[in-house]
Amino acid sequence: MLNNENEFGFVEWNVNFFPDSSEPLNSAILKHAVRCHDQNTCFKWAGLYQNFSTILDDIIVQNLREIGKWSNENKIP
Repeated sequence: MLNNENEFGFVEWNVNFFPDSSEPLNSAILKHAVRCHDQNTCFKWAGLYQNFSTILDDIIVQNLREIGKWSNENKIP
């Protein structure tokens, strides 16, 4: 993903996954980080506009599937 030059959509707490900004990989990820107001905003930008990637944990993914947000208008994932 880093070779792709895409930015990463982060909600503020995602930064906790990359505590050592002196480490090259963490530094590269944080350099391309875009702060989202909330997780839904990150998800919409990544899914609809496909302009960056985001981090979703398994619980969020399961919830999005259950409420139909993980598929398009034709119910295709």
